[in-house]
Amino acid sequence: MGVIVGQGAEIGAHSILRSGAIVAPKVKIGRNCELGWARLYNTDLASRTTFDPRYDEPIYVYGA
Repeated sequence: MGVIVGQGAEIGAHSILRSGAIVAPKVKIGRNCELGWARLYNTDLASRTTFDPRYDEPIYVYGA
């Protein structure tokens, strides 16, 4: 299973897309994000958001 990025989607610098990630068209993924859940990402994500398969909820990093 690979990664699918829809047309017009923007992936921020230093982001990681793991196997099974599907980014919908025209979605903006912020810098330093990690998309580790095998699912459809269909909303914009703030920088430094992490979807780690070990946790049930996404991790949001604020500040520096």
